[in-house]
Amino acid sequence: MEIAVKELRQDIFNYLEDTIKKTPQEFKNLIDCIIEFKNKCDIDLSILVNYDFDGFGECWGMSIRIAECRSILAHIAESEQVLINTESIVYCLNDDINYYILDYLSKKYPFFNEEDDDNYDEELSEDLYEELYKSLKKDEEFIKYKNNYFYMRVAEKIKEIIEAILDDSEFADKSDEIHSLKLSHNNKLLITFGVPYNIH
Repeated sequence: MEIAVKELRQDIFNYLEDTIKKTPQEFKNLIDCIIEFKNKCDIDLSILVNYDFDGFGECWGMSIRIAECRSILAHIAESEQVLINTESIVYCLNDDINYYILDYLSKKYPFFNEEDDDNYDEELSEDLYEELYKSLKKDEEFIKYKNNYFYMRVAEKIKEIIEAILDDSEFADKSDEIHSLKLSHNNKLLITFGVPYNIH
């Protein structure tokens, strides 16, 4: 089991490195500011999103601005849409990285997948995960992943909403290829998403 746990552990670290660590610091800083504003002022904020156009009228990405939730209806532009608010951001704080890891393991290893009647092994998967968790919970590198998991979940949620917006947009066409979508704030790049849409 030690060899299996060691292999699983390295696999998990590779996966977390590829996903969680990609979240840009600028994005994390913005989310931190929104939460801090809520804690200090007890005011909920919304992130509004709009399309960005170049000098030739071509859409090249999206930009955001921050507004108070309570005044949003009076000040939202016709072309803007609500991307996410403080409540939804804080909700992501409750997400558990362990479920994220288990979801990955169940997709990659059949004996972890409860829906795979032929290969699922309850005793083996539980024993392995228990040993895996013991090896991870005090690991400093894993703690860093755990702390940054929240930001990745917020980014994923925003990406889902953006794709829903693009699906009903005149500025985007569904594509078989993944295209980069830049999201900016105050003319500074905030984060880049890979989306199955061609922006034009």
